[in-house]
Amino acid sequence: MREFMLGIQPDVVAPAGDADGPAAISIMRRDYVVEWKRVSFGGWKMADGHEVPMFRDDPQGRALVATKVDARIATEEWWRALKNPALRSPAR
Repeated sequence: MREFMLGIQPDVVAPAGDADGPAAISIMRRDYVVEWKRVSFGGWKMADGHEVPMFRDDPQGRALVATKVDARIATEEWWRALKNPALRSPAR
């Protein structure tokens, strides 16, 4: 898969968002998160047959939620990691 992706190298950034981006980008690149807000636990809600936590805006909240990220940074980090020769799998 790695070799395939390196071969095609699309120059495209998904404008719809970065829902499937690696979570590590937010701790590796300070410029990835453009906007954020504080939230706190707001209770539980049923979704798809099970309870999921809900959050409410709270300026004093202890949790942070990224509300806007830079997709260009995610793309740069993706290709930087993919091109890293140290990440090549050993020959089989």
